[in-house]
Amino acid sequence: MVIKVAKTAVRLIPDKRAKVIAQIGVTGAASVATKWTKARNGTYLVVAQTVAGKYQATVFRVASQRKLRIDMNGRFIQEVEKNLITITIPTSSEATIVVTDAESGDRLHREGKFRLIGFDGTAAIDLDNGELKNPKDDPELAKRADLRTGSFGKDWTARLINGAAVADWKGEKPAQGECMSLPDKEWKKAFLSGDWLALRPAFCLRTSEGRYGYLKGGIDLITHSYVIWKKSDE
Repeated sequence: MVIKVAKTAVRLIPDKRAKVIAQIGVTGAASVATKWTKARNGTYLVVAQTVAGKYQATVFRVASQRKLRIDMNGRFIQEVEKNLITITIPTSSEATIVVTDAESGDRLHREGKFRLIGFDGTAAIDLDNGELKNPKDDPELAKRADLRTGSFGKDWTARLINGAAVADWKGEKPAQGECMSLPDKEWKKAFLSGDWLALRPAFCLRTSEGRYGYLKGGIDLITHSYVIWKKSDE
């Protein structure tokens, strides 16, 4: 479940697997939001923000008997009081809130290791299916691959292709919600100088097919590991 909070609106993207959460109303008064949550049984998520200088609270009702994990901008946050979860969005912030079922965990799509060796596009890998080939020998792979070898003297380490993107991650291994909740401005479609060779813990990853995961550098600077999670409707 993803709730995108911008300066002007709250947008709900439904979870197709289960009715985990449902929007019940929007109000300009905190007292009304509180009244809504107290008048009904269950657990509620209230997203409070300032829109055009005015307070706005969007109230969601959460399906009962669920333990939730809530991520916003790559951080796990939760304020719970009597079945009420309240998130306040700073006025200047554009945020993405990801609500997941904490008990189900991140659902794995694929994981593995690879070596991307070569120059000038002679090797490419599709992380969604783990296929690594010379894209010149497989035009279909070239259309869906996420990474390919670069050009000597330029981007010779690796190039992101076909819309794949990465975001810096300071921790060891991010959770799916943490990567999904990173704001758009933190995603980049090209590795910066030294990124690919840096012994950083990990990058959050968004594949060409829209799945999230992470890349982790190997100590030998050649072997890399990856994890890809399933989409909500898979």
